[in-house]
Amino acid sequence: MINRTFTLKTLVLACCLISTSALAGHISGGEGHGGGGGGGGDSGGDDSADFVDLKTCKLTDMELTYLRALEPAGQPQQPIPPELAPVYAEACYGFVVGNNSDMALPIDNLGLDNDGWFNKPTGLWADGAFDPELLDLDEDGQIDDPGWVYMGKDEGDGFKGATIPDPDPDDDVDQEYKFVDDLFSCSSTVDGTYGTCVNFISGFWKFTPPSTQPELLIDLLGGSFFDQVAVVFKGGNGFAIYNFTLSQLGLDPILAGDIKYEFGGKFDLSKTVVNTGDQSAGLSNISLWARDPFLPTQVSEPGYLALLGIALLALYRRRQLRR
Repeated sequence: MINRTFTLKTLVLACCLISTSALAGHISGGEGHGGGGGGGGDSGGDDSADFVDLKTCKLTDMELTYLRALEPAGQPQQPIPPELAPVYAEACYGFVVGNNSDMALPIDNLGLDNDGWFNKPTGLWADGAFDPELLDLDEDGQIDDPGWVYMGKDEGDGFKGATIPDPDPDDDVDQEYKFVDDLFSCSSTVDGTYGTCVNFISGFWKFTPPSTQPELLIDLLGGSFFDQVAVVFKGGNGFAIYNFTLSQLGLDPILAGDIKYEFGGKFDLSKTVVNTGDQSAGLSNISLWARDPFLPTQVSEPGYLALLGIALLALYRRRQLRR
């Protein structure tokens, strides 16, 4: 069964988080741990796999500790402020006995119903991963699309981006899109060198999208980016899945023209990802999925600036009272 929390975060606090350079600081961390683990490959898929969910995952296994604006270049990390911290995974599945690499990957990769195992019923969920609100992404009049898009996988040589095929290969315009490599990476120390996550069982992670928004991806996703990101960690004889949502930070899905952010944090799967002897098992692969939402109702520019001004004023007053 799914493990879920429903803590609401306010837009005012989110404005403070993403717009106030005074919140910048250094994140301290300790050593991560390595471990053994073999590789895994994607196959055509066996969606009849009888997964067994041991229900041992904890939301605290994975934590978001900072974000960093990618535009303009050279921006510092913005730690999660005390008003929002800690930000753990919003939901998780696992430890699930079975091989996620045996499950079918999407063909169209646009989040449509039954396209890839995150978008179809399994022993873990009814309609799609984390049972999202269903959408009509293909505009066929049926509200049945879970919206999950496969972004890629790390099997030991770094994260390799997946592809969204050209939806109309017969026309003269090439609309195939490939997600960037190194989109998700790990390190044993917070300020160390980030690379493959394979053989880790704990450490630090970061999700780094391109600093500029590709127009092709915007078009393929209908004008918005993602509102949820799920990470699948495979190790030992099974896997665990952790989900983060922008709503945890009080943010709407990212739209064309919005600033892009790098997200990062820490993880410790030593009590969840185990081998047959219940000993912690190093990761053999990780994969990444993200959910394409409907376009949200946008706040007009004057309204947004007013909210931002209120947020900054509230932050200033709190600091004055603490002196």
